[in-house]
Parts: sequence; structure tokens; C-alpha cells
Amino acid sequence: MDKSTRGFLAFSSFLIALFLMALNFLVFPGSDWSFYTAILFLAPVLFFLLDGSRHFKLFSVVGSILVLIVLAAANLRETPDYLWVLFAVPAVLAWPLVILMGQRAASLFLFHPC
Repeated sequence: MDKSTRGFLAFSSFLIALFLMALNFLVFPGSDWSFYTAILFLAPVLFFLLDGSRHFKLFSVVGSILVLIVLAAANLRETPDYLWVLFAVPAVLAWPLVILMGQRAASLFLFHPC
């Protein structure tokens, strides 16, 4: 992907994040849902900053940590008495584990008839 496409992606991601924050504060001033979505909208920018096409293993680890941080922040801010983020941890950690295992993951998780 060339630099102009990467620049367009970064600029459009930032604009969407700013639009969501403005929409949140103008229409729903009592809630803060736009921060969580804005952070996740910036994940494609992170993909190209880490050169995700060549370093997909690094991006999968960093991306899953980002998702867990956003989910934990939402959990602790909205419902601190119930830690529902613990239910999401195995599912989110499955992505980098499968990526890091590579071909071994296919042989472990696929059914092989005898």
C-alpha cells in the first residue's frame, strides 16, 4: 500500500473518531461511549504503523491488548461491581495465540479422523 493511501486511511480514521466524539457530546452529553469506539477506529492506523502486513504477529498481540484495555476501561467505568471483561479475555487472547502458533494451531484445532 502506498503512502497516499496510508495517509488517507489515517486521516479518515481520525476524522471519524472526532466526528463520533462530537456526536457524543452534542447528542448524548451524559454518556461517554465515543471514546471506546474512537480508540478502536484508530486500530487500522496502528496496523500500518506497525507494518502489519509483515509483522502480523506483533499486530495481533498489540491489537488484542488494545481491545482488552478498551473492554476493561468500559467495564470499570460503566459497571465496576461486575467484571464481565473476564468473560472476554479467553476469546480475545485466542487471536494472538492462534497467530503465534502458526501451522501447529491448525493441527491442534482441526479434527483428524483416524
